[in-house]
Amino acid sequence: LVEPYEKPYESINHSNIYKWDAKLYKSIRDSSYQGSDKNYKERLAFYPLYPLIWKLSFIDSPFIFIFNYILFAAGLLLLFILLAPNEKLIVLVIGLIAPSAVIYYLPYAESVFLLTLALSIWGLFQKKYWLFFIGAFGFAMTRPAVLIFIFALIAADICYWYAHRNIRYLLKELFLKTAPFISGFLAVVYIQYSYSGSLSAYFDAQVIWPAETGFLNKIVDWSIEGFGMSVFSLFFF
Repeated sequence: LVEPYEKPYESINHSNIYKWDAKLYKSIRDSSYQGSDKNYKERLAFYPLYPLIWKLSFIDSPFIFIFNYILFAAGLLLLFILLAPNEKLIVLVIGLIAPSAVIYYLPYAESVFLLTLALSIWGLFQKKYWLFFIGAFGFAMTRPAVLIFIFALIAADICYWYAHRNIRYLLKELFLKTAPFISGFLAVVYIQYSYSGSLSAYFDAQVIWPAETGFLNKIVDWSIEGFGMSVFSLFFF
């Protein structure tokens, strides 16, 4: 059992904001992937777009919370307008203030992840390929979960193929939709390679975290199975 913590709230200040992944994102923001400190290899497991945006914004604690929230709100608003235009505004408000949205306030990559996803979906639905490419390219440079989304797009196009039965059209769509994701992923590989000298820097860094295999592991917040639950929501979306 976990003992109760007697101090449930701490005021936000420059010294206590950067913990867990935030510390690593800040390190990438300040010195990219170069350096030899003890967190050097851990940094290679994080993608570069969010810390780059953070650096270019010239924003630091505690205003980074506000900046992240604005990015989160923009992404959620785009999805709301696109997917639920007839819903009442209260639905959007609930999404903005839901307790689970706290992860989007922190100096993590989730807010940029949502915004770039929303841009790519907006471009796809509005048939504006340039916008889809920009969003998907940024999405691929934010978190490795982009691989899941690529498979979701491929699965959707294969389902559509059963309706139109045009193999050339299918191949064209698969190329156009996967190209920005692959380009973004290759950009990440190149950036990390330029600092580490390794083309597999991201995968090399995975040895830092305990490996999990099989389907009988205990499901916890940070387990592979726990993360895998989001696969169903992405495919459904």
